[in-house]
Amino acid sequence: MRMKLLVAASATVFIAVIISAVVTQLTLTSASAAIQPAFATEQTPVPVVDELAKQREATYQARLAEANQTIAQSQTELEKAQATAAALAQQYNDVVTAPPAATAIPARIVPAAALAIAQSLDPNVRLLQDVTIVPYQNVDAYEFVFDRGTVYLAATNGDVLSNTIVPPTVGNESNRPPRGERRDRPRHNRNQP
Repeated sequence: MRMKLLVAASATVFIAVIISAVVTQLTLTSASAAIQPAFATEQTPVPVVDELAKQREATYQARLAEANQTIAQSQTELEKAQATAAALAQQYNDVVTAPPAATAIPARIVPAAALAIAQSLDPNVRLLQDVTIVPYQNVDAYEFVFDRGTVYLAATNGDVLSNTIVPPTVGNESNRPPRGERRDRPRHNRNQP
């Protein structure tokens, strides 16, 4: 773009210089002709001035044609660059606006089946909170928090990833039903026979 402006400015200055030279030459020629007495027999030959003007005009036309050719080449290159930029912008827009590639969601077992697997490890445990899917060692896993420990099952196939359920021990009341569910038994007095 700067090159175009520089060529255009140079051509304009060149034209202005040639025009001012021609006007000055014509003014001086007409002024000197007016000053010379009418009886003078010797005059400056007019064809020399015309030849000089023709040479300057030819030089001007040649440079003007060269400048126009440079401008036309620059315009062609600019149009090519704009077409390339438009093509790149279109490619970018196509990539940005393209819908994301469909990602396959791995098949998962249903939470009820996973709960049944977890409770099969110890049927007497009670679930304390809702089942959630969490990442466990970079694997999606169901997390079951029971009253006696936590179990992690692979969400895709139900494999046990971790089991921290503490088994009941002798004397531990874990196997006994909660108080509200106990049947009242008649109490025996030790002193009765």
